[in-house]
Parts: sequence; C-alpha cells; structure tokens
Amino acid sequence: MLGAFVPREHDYAKLVTERGGFYGADCPLEMFFEGGTKEQIRRFIRQFCETEISVELIRQKIMNKLSINPEAAFNAIDHD
Repeated sequence: MLGAFVPREHDYAKLVTERGGFYGADCPLEMFFEGGTKEQIRRFIRQFCETEISVELIRQKIMNKLSINPEAAFNAIDHD
C-alpha cells in the first residue's frame, strides 16, 4: 500500500524514499496515517470495490437480458 503514495517519476520517487522520516526506509507504517484517516481510506476502497462490482453485475444483466452485441451497439452510436 505504501507504494501507492510514492511518485512514479524515478527521480522524485528516489528523493521521497531516501529522505527518511515517514517517507524513507525507516518509516513506521503503523504511524504513516492516523487511525481516523486509515479508517476513511479503508471505507473508501471498500465502497469503491463494491460499486465496481455492482456496476459490473448490472452490465452483465443488461447484456444477458437484451442480447446486445457491444460491437454492433458502438458501431450504431458512432455511425453518422
């Protein structure tokens, strides 16, 4: 999870990971975020995943019930 908060740019990632404190190798992971923040992140990720699952189930139901060919549907929309 810590990797999610490290920049993707190599130079910035190196700067962040080598500066110590809460960002370096000696980072106490349990102190990176306070309890309330950790709980909010957990709830956000859980809700995000539940929403994605629900949307996918709805998409599958629509596709199965209507027997829609996605390629034909997009071609019909894109046709001018």
